[in-house]
Amino acid sequence: MDQLTGTGSRGRQFPDRKPYQFEGADRVSRKAVEYVLGLQIADLDAKRVFMVLAGLTESSRLGEDPPQVMGLNLPDKDIPALAARAGMEPQEFRRLLRVLKSTVAMDVLEHADSWEIVYGPAYTGTAPAAPPAPAVAARTPSVPAPAAAPGRRAAPSVSRPRYWLIHALPWPTEGGPVRECALAYVPPLVPRQMIEPDAAKVLRVADAYQQQTGLQIVFFSDLTRWLDQQGRGWVDVDGADWERGLEQLQKAPALSMYLGLSQFHHVLLADASRKSLVIYGMEDKPYEVTDQDRRQLRDFIHGTLTRDWPLYVQGLIDAGKLHTR
Repeated sequence: MDQLTGTGSRGRQFPDRKPYQFEGADRVSRKAVEYVLGLQIADLDAKRVFMVLAGLTESSRLGEDPPQVMGLNLPDKDIPALAARAGMEPQEFRRLLRVLKSTVAMDVLEHADSWEIVYGPAYTGTAPAAPPAPAVAARTPSVPAPAAAPGRRAAPSVSRPRYWLIHALPWPTEGGPVRECALAYVPPLVPRQMIEPDAAKVLRVADAYQQQTGLQIVFFSDLTRWLDQQGRGWVDVDGADWERGLEQLQKAPALSMYLGLSQFHHVLLADASRKSLVIYGMEDKPYEVTDQDRRQLRDFIHGTLTRDWPLYVQGLIDAGKLHTR
């Protein structure tokens, strides 16, 4: 079995199983984010730029619900900071701003020191769609692993693993509509002889659940719900303490990737309830989460990790921060 060395980041699971009250997110910005996520944009880098813009958006017509025309005036001096948020260079961010106009029906006006951007359902003839899923952001392990030989390629089981385990972190108190609030691991690559007992118990349950379901994206909340459906809890897994297990896993020599989620998807990821989840504070009325909402979240994360994980791993190997054996 190929194994990876390195360490993940620290955090705690945040399993919210009660009706959740949204805080802070501006209504128009949230609608803009939902609208952009619902668009079919093949260029994922351009969509990432559009998502950053959506988080800064204001309604251009007061009183519309949902807003049909949205936009912003973007000072060019702000682009370096926004580009860093999108994980790219400022010039690439500007190039993609120009590309957006040819990708989506909208107005992008480039001035000497600013950009005027206007878009919305009035341009595309569509209503804002429910968000299918969030973006994903990677982070290098904080403790480098021994260097790999130059030019070495990642083994298939490392770059395209059998499955990932995702667990929620506390919702950050600061940030935009999408914030880093979850971690993804590859259980088959975690060296079991090098982790603490409760972490090993969590991964043992994850392996059993994945073998039964065949899922490539496994949420920690899936495991809790699965045990509950059997009339069991984590304490029945040889006395496992799941909170301590996740803390141990975050400190273990295991490669991990941060996930950026919207607050809505953060709630879905953390919820382990057997009954339907109802979210309060969304558009001033209760929203009952559907199975389709969870499928969209799982499918999007699967597609993003399948695309980004091999590049992430190979980049660490090429930089000498990771080795396989």
